[in-house]
Amino acid sequence: MDTAFVRDQLHAATAVGRMAAARKAAELGFAIAADEGRSGRLGGWRIAGIPDGALAVHAKRTAEIDALVGVDASARVRRTAAYAHRNPKRHQPVAGLIDRWRAELLGRSLRGAYRPGEGGGRRRGRAIRG
Repeated sequence: MDTAFVRDQLHAATAVGRMAAARKAAELGFAIAADEGRSGRLGGWRIAGIPDGALAVHAKRTAEIDALVGVDASARVRRTAAYAHRNPKRHQPVAGLIDRWRAELLGRSLRGAYRPGEGGGRRRGRAIRG
């Protein structure tokens, strides 16, 4: 099997998915910005204007891996640690997750954090009100 061909196909499919998601976000009225990720090679995007502090509130699993292997660990080491040491994700209803996420942001005094899609989904994000 030509693993380089498979890798290239997977990379292309991932890129197409990222572009489609970015297009949809822009269609919904969100400003987007390039996001190269930790490695500097991700080629992804993020919704512009979300404070780093708000992102950190929702990156608990990443923080667990950082604590185990360090922030500079390779993707392979991080993935191995994730499988060996993290609890698996459970399915949870979206409504409950949104309520929990809002409470976490408010608990961290991020009252001005970006709240994408509030008010019908076609507006720019609005600040969380305490």
